[in-house]
Amino acid sequence: MNGYATLRRVYVRPPVAESLRSWDAFGWHRPPDPRSIEQEHQAFRDRLEEAGTEVVTGVTQVPGDPDAIYAYDPVLVVDDGAFLLRGQTG
Repeated sequence: MNGYATLRRVYVRPPVAESLRSWDAFGWHRPPDPRSIEQEHQAFRDRLEEAGTEVVTGVTQVPGDPDAIYAYDPVLVVDDGAFLLRGQTG
């Protein structure tokens, strides 16, 4: 065994346009383009699906946090949904 496994299912959190308004408070270098971010995220999901991965699009949001498009927290995905194993507080 080579230590690698096939990525079967992945949990993603889509961008939320309203949260992108806080870009400067989170240290982004310039204002984001919401349309461009959505297109990139869709392309990312498409590539995962093309590779045979089931993409679970989450509904959890972190209002006002533009970095929430990057799901750092570990997630356990099961047939009926997803369990966030460590969430952000505050």
